[in-house]
Amino acid sequence: MLNLERNNQNIDFIQELNDSNIYNDFDLLMSTRNNDINYKNSINKSLKNSLPWVKFLDSKSKQKAKFDTGCNALNNITRGFPQGIITDLYGASATGKSQLIFQTALNAAEQNSNVLIIDSTGNFRPERILQICKAKSFNHERVFKNIFVLNSNALNYQLDSVDNILNFINKKNVDLVLIDDLTANFTDHLSFPIKELKSALLEYIQRLTNLAWNHKLSIVITNTVRADLNNLVELEKETYYNLVNRTIHLRIYLQRINNVWKATNNYGECVNFKIDEDGIKEA
Repeated sequence: MLNLERNNQNIDFIQELNDSNIYNDFDLLMSTRNNDINYKNSINKSLKNSLPWVKFLDSKSKQKAKFDTGCNALNNITRGFPQGIITDLYGASATGKSQLIFQTALNAAEQNSNVLIIDSTGNFRPERILQICKAKSFNHERVFKNIFVLNSNALNYQLDSVDNILNFINKKNVDLVLIDDLTANFTDHLSFPIKELKSALLEYIQRLTNLAWNHKLSIVITNTVRADLNNLVELEKETYYNLVNRTIHLRIYLQRINNVWKATNNYGECVNFKIDEDGIKEA
């Protein structure tokens, strides 16, 4: 529930929010009611000191991406990867997950933000980042100076990565952490029962969530999908869906249909975009 003191002044307003399916700060951020002037004034007057997300209710703040994907439509869907939470990019192979990671990293680095990439699958391609830098006439030396990569291609390395991230941000002013991908080391692992893997993954996500919140980090993760043979409508489902769905607020489903890519967030917003040798572009 919203972290508010229930007194006589705001108890009715809290109930009104809950009736609108707004139960926490991030639901409030994503609310479509942000064009309601009276609604915004009520929030700013009564809840300004209580809600860390209240500044995002301003339409200008919402339109200005913190981290640029290279596509304005995608920036709206991702909300510019808000600080303090985890954003989940999931989809099948070749749907643009790693491309989004690369381009968001280089755009942030080009603006002198320090970026940490946790590579759990060996997908990091510095040559791809260099290619996009040249296409955009970016200073590739500055970009690579601000991007740091930590290889975590084994389960124990990935579990240790939270401590490694914390140690790293204590040494450098890191703004953005990108994990590609979240569940690879937790899937089809012969050494551990599935129940133990789920428990370890849940703890891992919870630690990442606390890290993002306590250090005002933007953490972006990628994830795969699995065939769902029991669902004739939704033929594929995110890996560890039941766990991820209840622990991560902002999730973006990526698809590729011929030469057009599609992104849909869990708040029902959908956009198309394109990817070519120069990177991500408007559709």
